[in-house]
Amino acid sequence: MLEYIGVFLSATGVFFTTRRSLWNGPFAMLACLVYGWIFFNAKLYADMVLQGIFFTSTIYTWYSWIGQYKKQKRKQQDTTYLVLEPLTLSAVIIGMLFIIIGTNLWGWSLYKWTDDPAPFIDAGLSCSSLLAQYWTAKRYRANWLLWIVIDTLYCGLFINRALYPTSALFAGFVLLSIYGYIEWGRRAKNKI
Repeated sequence: MLEYIGVFLSATGVFFTTRRSLWNGPFAMLACLVYGWIFFNAKLYADMVLQGIFFTSTIYTWYSWIGQYKKQKRKQQDTTYLVLEPLTLSAVIIGMLFIIIGTNLWGWSLYKWTDDPAPFIDAGLSCSSLLAQYWTAKRYRANWLLWIVIDTLYCGLFINRALYPTSALFAGFVLLSIYGYIEWGRRAKNKI
């Protein structure tokens, strides 16, 4: 039952994110708490730690988005959607280096000190998720492209760990990510 609650909270939070709505924060934070416990029980330790990091980064994202909302309101701009920021080549290069280094360090640690059944996959997806979460906080539209790849790979990992409702959730996340990419581009001047 707890997994289904996590599915609902996560899907709702991501839906609000696709709409660039400030309601994303409360749902995402609750989902992090629920999934932290679920991943601990599934022995997906990097994903468990990731939920704690996501909880903290969701607070950062929410705060950043609230600041942008207030800034737009002060300038008497439309506050229906938050303004997007352009993704730079240096941000992409730094992000890829973060994924490569983080995957190797975290994966090796999981391999050495835990019984994680897929330490480097778990670490790689977790590091990639951290980058995608950061890109979401920065309001880079390309975050959705990264989430599409990550969530597709997570579906396979969760099927392997017999977390079928969570795998279905992540298949839904792929669809929501496609929707998010389209929705964030509808009113954006910068298309990436």
